[in-house]
Amino acid sequence: MPAKKINEITVGPKNADITGSDGRAIQLAIDALSVRGGGTVRILPGKYAVNNSIFLKSNIRLAGSGKKTILKKTVPVLSRLKVDADYGQKEITPESTRGFSEGMGLFLKDNSIVTNMVRLPLTVTKIAGGKLYIDNFLANDFCAENGGFVVTYFWLLYAEALENTSVEDLVVDMGEEAKEFEELKGLRIAAVYFTKSKNCLIKNIKVVHSLGDGICVSTCEHITVEKCETAYNTMYGIHFGGHSPWSQGLGNIIHHNYSDGLYICWGVRESVMSGNKIFFNGVEQYRNGISIGHKDTDNVFENNHIYGNAKHGVAFRHKTEANGAHRNIFRNNLIENNGTPEEKIPQEFLAALPRRELISCGVYINGSTHDLVFENNIIRETRKKGKKYQRNAFYLAPGVARVTLVKNRISGHPDAAIVDDSGKTK
Repeated sequence: MPAKKINEITVGPKNADITGSDGRAIQLAIDALSVRGGGTVRILPGKYAVNNSIFLKSNIRLAGSGKKTILKKTVPVLSRLKVDADYGQKEITPESTRGFSEGMGLFLKDNSIVTNMVRLPLTVTKIAGGKLYIDNFLANDFCAENGGFVVTYFWLLYAEALENTSVEDLVVDMGEEAKEFEELKGLRIAAVYFTKSKNCLIKNIKVVHSLGDGICVSTCEHITVEKCETAYNTMYGIHFGGHSPWSQGLGNIIHHNYSDGLYICWGVRESVMSGNKIFFNGVEQYRNGISIGHKDTDNVFENNHIYGNAKHGVAFRHKTEANGAHRNIFRNNLIENNGTPEEKIPQEFLAALPRRELISCGVYINGSTHDLVFENNIIRETRKKGKKYQRNAFYLAPGVARVTLVKNRISGHPDAAIVDDSGKTK
């Protein structure tokens, strides 16, 4: 029998170094291996109940057994606040502590707080006297009279300030049950969240049912998201942002997310998005296959298949010239059959958006964006007459400049193939 590798720990319901089928067993393995300097935590087949973030560590490879390894978030426990939870406190007083237990991860909100994905993770350390004691100071005031509540919701896989970390070959299921909580509508927490990290890999994982993004990479360098599937998440399928240069999105399947499939934002530069299938996204929020905008420059998008998304296949957001998504290259992509019949566009978007933005296109370029190249792409509408909702291949808004179109094959659009309101197309 071969000797056991000292840099590998197995976790599983049975026949493993650490026996268990919950997030605590996985965390124990990560922490133990981190002390040894790193290695592989191998999660054996099984369903693992997770009630707090799994905190990843540098030099750790967390590897499952493909679709047979399922990390399933537990059903949320929620209580209204009995007493305001104030900035700087390390305790929370809910109306009831029933259902909460030590070790659970928490999120707080009231009606004045715009939720986002950058709040500190909070963990219950003790329950006593009707209070939840937590491991970190509260970063905001949460008002009981303003609808304040506490809920067990969290980033399931969390990486902050790490290097050489990878997550591979597993399923992250945030649970459809959370979508039934009225208080949680509009919540935005990514299921898999990497921040302030570098040289990391997220590969061959499936992420579903997050109240927020499936996978979010924020303020990172050299992060690769490869061969992942993200679906049925209430915001973006995969989100690169917060100034994350040298990112790679390779061979992912991104579908049926409520907002944009692939969202590129805030300083993503010199990155490559290649070989992705991006389809049927944006139905709930009338959004796009790919959205790109704020300071997202010098990127390459190639060999992607973008189809069936609610609004545009690719959308450049409206930005000033100083903040625009300049010098991006789109090469060898297939962009087809995007768009929604007007009667199915939610009324709030019909009322709020400019008419031109409501007309679906293969590629919609807005703002003072310049120096784009589209080369050797197929942009087409192949559906039957009366169901051709991708009205144009390209739309160029006023302010757009120096867009070069080379050897693209365009066909089937019921309106003009190219609508150039910039007057500056090559």
